[in-house]
Amino acid sequence: MTGLRRYAAIATSLAAILLTFVLAERSDAGETSGGQLTGPMILACFGAVPVLLSAIIAHIWYPRLGIALWIGGTLLTVPLATWWLVPGWWSAIAPWPSAGTLPMFNLRWDCIILLACLFVALSLQSRPSQS
Repeated sequence: MTGLRRYAAIATSLAAILLTFVLAERSDAGETSGGQLTGPMILACFGAVPVLLSAIIAHIWYPRLGIALWIGGTLLTVPLATWWLVPGWWSAIAPWPSAGTLPMFNLRWDCIILLACLFVALSLQSRPSQS
């Protein structure tokens, strides 16, 4: 991995971790905290933070393990981020009576940037070295 790509991967990874924590913290403080669907999503998002941090550390010595941990952390984060972006889709599959009442799409830039950082960091980490 070249120096510039390494620094870009670290920067986007740290941004993704920070945004993951901020998203979970904001979601936990609002009216959606503790819901049937959002409660487990928030806990998974909080759990993703140490997984993503360990992915950065593991990538130094074991790149494949780091990538696997990053994918695991991404899978823990994506449900809550998509809950805020496309609540209508989650509401459509919900088993409760008020299903289908939420708007189909919300433009939430923090969630869009979080998802972009997660996938760009994965892309930067997973490319083989050009040396």
